[in-house]
Amino acid sequence: MRRRDGIIEVRVHTSDGPARFGFAAHNAWGQAWQEIGNDPGNEVLILTGTRDQWLAPSPASTGSEGTREFMREQRPKDFAYEHAYYAAVKLLENFVFGIDIPTIAAINGPSVPHTEFALLL
Repeated sequence: MRRRDGIIEVRVHTSDGPARFGFAAHNAWGQAWQEIGNDPGNEVLILTGTRDQWLAPSPASTGSEGTREFMREQRPKDFAYEHAYYAAVKLLENFVFGIDIPTIAAINGPSVPHTEFALLL
């Protein structure tokens, strides 16, 4: 994040490449929306990605067997689905209702997951 003259630019990334969306990113984005919305110094939000993709698939969706195995062992299927659904709804609520400033989405390339953030703006 970087702010200058009331304009806050949020560039999403993972290790300076396209952001990879997963549980950790879900939590971080929810916290970011709350902080951005609560800061009276923010007058305009610009949301953009990094490099040539808006968001990249998470390791679990690209065939990382270790991640898939962890999910099978650690969380029953129904629990993981319910947790993900609830977290996604809360994340969208925070985004839509928590940020009351003009917002620009600069989609810098294709995305497999989660174009809804840019489209909700």
